[in-house]
Amino acid sequence: MKYTLVILLCTVCLIQGFNRDLIEQKRILIDENCQLEAATINNPKFKTNDQTSINDFVLGRIEVVGGTCYDWVNGPCATWCINDPTNGIHVTWLWSNTSGLTDRNMRYNFYDWSTHSWNWIDNNNYMNSGINVFSHTMTSVAGGADLDRTTGNFVIAGNYGTSGSILPKLARDLVPGGGLFEYTEGPLGWRWPFLALSQNQAIHVACVDVTTTDSLYYTRCQPWGTWTTPINICPPQPAPLFPNQNIAASKVSNKVCIVWEYSEDIGQERAFYRISNDGGVNWQPPQQLPFPPSVGIAPSFGVSSLFAMYDASDNLHIVASVSDTGVTVPAEIWHWCPANNPQWSLIHRFDPDTLTAPVGYNAIFAT
Repeated sequence: MKYTLVILLCTVCLIQGFNRDLIEQKRILIDENCQLEAATINNPKFKTNDQTSINDFVLGRIEVVGGTCYDWVNGPCATWCINDPTNGIHVTWLWSNTSGLTDRNMRYNFYDWSTHSWNWIDNNNYMNSGINVFSHTMTSVAGGADLDRTTGNFVIAGNYGTSGSILPKLARDLVPGGGLFEYTEGPLGWRWPFLALSQNQAIHVACVDVTTTDSLYYTRCQPWGTWTTPINICPPQPAPLFPNQNIAASKVSNKVCIVWEYSEDIGQERAFYRISNDGGVNWQPPQQLPFPPSVGIAPSFGVSSLFAMYDASDNLHIVASVSDTGVTVPAEIWHWCPANNPQWSLIHRFDPDTLTAPVGYNAIFAT
């Protein structure tokens, strides 16, 4: 692919009353016809005659596209950055610039392939880079974004409190990268939406109920502004009991997959997935994700474990982090694909000699 994109996120801890000094920069690494000499001039670890150091090679340029003092997202990683080869790179993130978080919003920036530049950059203060997505303050957390591959429109999910309750709210850009959005509000009583778009342009949303925050529901927006009644996605398998869901949709078919983890298991914590082959209209029974074949540990999934995706051949993939049951380390990252043989492959294992500090809220070292 002509353009290689890597997003580097520097996560911060929000402590001591959301310390105003703790701010996070969003950095994007862009490979855009960068010459080798220019790319390696500031990388002394790279040696052209030493292939073992090839992983230290950094190609392209690193640019700061925004900042925030608020980045709390429950559960596993949401999709924040998407490359549209036709138009540009869409980036969104949770944003606040006050110690009281009274200005919480989704922030947005766009790299235009035609102009080779970001649309909203403040070189004097990266906290001002980007633009607000919603016209009002958002509640607590929001989850992810996706691209309509047919129209090129970018869709962003958020939480919004109105009429005494909380609901999922979507923003869709009117012109790719233009910074103008239209909005639709989902059903009242559901929060923490994660979204995915399938080939038929349906926007699939996995969320939890506001009342208990422990049951996982599915709703669909199709056409724009029309939502289906949320359905409970878990039975007969256990509910997550914590917002740790994720969702993926194929771009070459109408397949959808929702994943979650049962956060109150005794012993090894299990993970589950459920698949629809017709754009969320009908669902197969939920299945337990098998544990990876770890050696020397009893692998346990966690609330930040799961990220699902479909590839260009319509195969389902799940990347998952596990740790030894009941402890923080050793920790591992695994890749599961039912079309592969074997289905599980190890990506990374982290096993430190000593552990002198906590790793953070609902996190393990290998996530």
